[in-house]
Amino acid sequence: MQEHLKRGRLQRLDVAFSRDQQSKLYVQQRLRERGQDLYAWLESGAHVYVCGDAAHMAPAVHATLIDVVAEHGGRSHEDAVDYVNGLTQSKRYARDVY
Repeated sequence: MQEHLKRGRLQRLDVAFSRDQQSKLYVQQRLRERGQDLYAWLESGAHVYVCGDAAHMAPAVHATLIDVVAEHGGRSHEDAVDYVNGLTQSKRYARDVY
């Protein structure tokens, strides 16, 4: 990821560590912090990739993504679900969870 940043292929990298430090920071917290930017990036064609825990993290991140789309896109919950499903269908939202 650092190499992609250096080469300009990646414009931003935000990380969240829930195990490596005393104060836990979760992916969904980062998504909410950057909600307005995240929605603008999605509208501009950004892709979202989620890797990790299928039992807890992935569902929480998925729900947060829907919430961000609803809040910052001015959409109903149902419209936000459709939007996120569209991201999945267009292969712009992928999950590698286990």
